[in-house]
Order: sequence, then C-alpha cells, then structure tokens
Amino acid sequence: MYTDEVSGIKVSDLLKRSVERELEGRRVRVISPEDLIILKAKAGRERDMSDISIVLVNLKDDLDWKYLKERASSLKIDLKSFLLRSLERIPVHVENAPKVRKSLRRIIEERL
Repeated sequence: MYTDEVSGIKVSDLLKRSVERELEGRRVRVISPEDLIILKAKAGRERDMSDISIVLVNLKDDLDWKYLKERASSLKIDLKSFLLRSLERIPVHVENAPKVRKSLRRIIEERL
C-alpha cells in the first residue's frame, strides 16, 4: 500500500483530486482521470497506452488539460508524445477509429 507517494505524486494530492463514481451499485472514490493518465504515462508500458487511449476516447472533452500539462511538466513526462503514441492503441471496437484518432490528435496538439 502506498502511503506517501505514487510515481512522484503525493497520495494526499491524489485523494484531494479523487472523484466519486458508481461501481457495482456502490459509490466509491477513485483517482481523477487526469491523475490516472499521468500515472499511466509515468509507468509507460504498452498496456498503459491502451488504457490511456480509452480514457481519451471517453473523456476528452471533460479533461483538465491545463492540469495535465502542468503535472506532466513537473514530473518531466513528455505527455504530448506519449498521448500521441497511445492513439495507435485505440481498440478496434471504437466506432470509426480513424476519425476518432484524427480528432484526438488535433485536440492533443492544440492543448499540450
């Protein structure tokens, strides 16, 4: 169990930014999508890229892009490059994946 930091982010910061969601009929607190993206980018595995692509597809308009940029910079993560590479992992079941990929690429280029 992490008590102080996870990949350079204070657990207390993760908890402050956590959000409430429903999971199997229960309300639970989970880390914010932005912090999930940062932690996945910091880990940098292939599976993390796939996970990030799903978050981007589903939450692109709701993300705090300013926070993402600032947090990534403070942790020395090349987030723009990582997110652009993650677009190649968009699952095949995503409807019109090439169009979605193009749209997300534009958003990433503009906001980061």
